[in-house]
Amino acid sequence: MNDFDVDTRPRLLALAALTACLSANSFVLAEEAAVQTDVAVQAATIQKTTLRAYVTGYGSVISAPALENRPAASARLAPYVSGLVAELLCAPGQRVEKGQVLIRLDARTVDAQLAKARQAVANAEALLERQKKLMAADATTQKALQEAELQCATARAEVAAIEPQLGLLQVAAPLAGTVTRVSTRVGETVDPATPVVELTDLDRLVAAVAIPMDEVASVRKDAAAFISAEGMSKELSGKVLDLSTLAEAANGSVTAWVELPPKCGLRPGQFVAARIVTEERADRLAVPVASVVKDADEGDTVAVIKDGKAARRAVKTGLRDRGLVEVSGEGLAEGMTVVAAGAYGLPKETNVRVEKQ
Repeated sequence: MNDFDVDTRPRLLALAALTACLSANSFVLAEEAAVQTDVAVQAATIQKTTLRAYVTGYGSVISAPALENRPAASARLAPYVSGLVAELLCAPGQRVEKGQVLIRLDARTVDAQLAKARQAVANAEALLERQKKLMAADATTQKALQEAELQCATARAEVAAIEPQLGLLQVAAPLAGTVTRVSTRVGETVDPATPVVELTDLDRLVAAVAIPMDEVASVRKDAAAFISAEGMSKELSGKVLDLSTLAEAANGSVTAWVELPPKCGLRPGQFVAARIVTEERADRLAVPVASVVKDADEGDTVAVIKDGKAARRAVKTGLRDRGLVEVSGEGLAEGMTVVAAGAYGLPKETNVRVEKQ
């Protein structure tokens, strides 16, 4: 064995081992590069729908006020004259019809006056009839007949003057509705200055909501609105009846009256929120808000899925409504599949695996 064999043999063995190791690692890396892992995402479909913009206001339920040709839906009733309550014909929660008598005052004095006046009429008519018979027999004078006619007319006029007083002793419902408050009892004295019954048509309620001054210009009369309240499972549909001409100095807002549907289940005084439609765009393409991802170079993008691959496309966004956002862009169409969750951080094009939601 020569010196060369002794010195180089360990080096050659080490070099061979290193070469084998590098070859094995290169094979593994090449194999890993050949395998592309699918990214798990959730998908949604591009849909064509109607999108709306809204102004949101908060307020409470009240009975409809008098607006244009609409009479008020509530009334606070007081008697026409002072008197003693003789009959109380209503109670809170009772449904009453228009014209129904709710309270009668003590009418004994008026009844006595009316009975006396009617008796005077009966006496005057009897006297007149007697004078007519005497005149036919030429047994009286024309003057006596005229005096009898005048007496009869005077008695009848007295009755006509007293009879309306009976109506003044009644408190009747000016509209059909529900009695919400009664503030008197039988035997109490009442007067025209103090309301004794409150009446509301619960089928004619409105939401009086405050609209910020900087958004009032976008609210239009008859605009559609959606009303929600605590405990409601879904929103109610209504419309703007009118807006106040005065601003609330305390909070810088204007009151909008939003009509509520009959039998809506809401009660006066209940707190509500109203979304008033200020713009509506029909037949627009829309995707879930989470589908839109902002890219540093392209701006807003969505990842369109086709044949197991997701490719980013630049889009222009518009209105947002009910968790959707309006999108437009080259090549987008209704029915396309896009990444709904997991789009953030995806490469411009990558294999994806759609997970069931």
